[in-house]
Amino acid sequence: MFDISTLTFFEKGTVLRHIEQSNLSISEEFGLKYFEGEEAEQIRMTFESFGTNRWPVMFEEPEGVTTVDGTQWNLSVYANGKLIHEHSGSNAYPAQWRQLTQLFGIS
Repeated sequence: MFDISTLTFFEKGTVLRHIEQSNLSISEEFGLKYFEGEEAEQIRMTFESFGTNRWPVMFEEPEGVTTVDGTQWNLSVYANGKLIHEHSGSNAYPAQWRQLTQLFGIS
């Protein structure tokens, strides 16, 4: 099972959040929501406050820790259709993980 959540920041300030959920081989729309005005600006400011441009490319479990059936994640940041930076992890997360997943609507 996996969730894919996308935040799209438009030039005029609107933010679109699209969530797709897949359970095994069945994929379905889970949510599509537009944010405007003050709410959209708050989402933009919150995302920028995470400083994802300063994150390491890969988050890894501490040495000596092995998780057999864990969670993998990926965050790709695009601007004007171009990949700016990308981050991933396997059972290891940035300090703001809970806030990030809440922002993306998949907490």
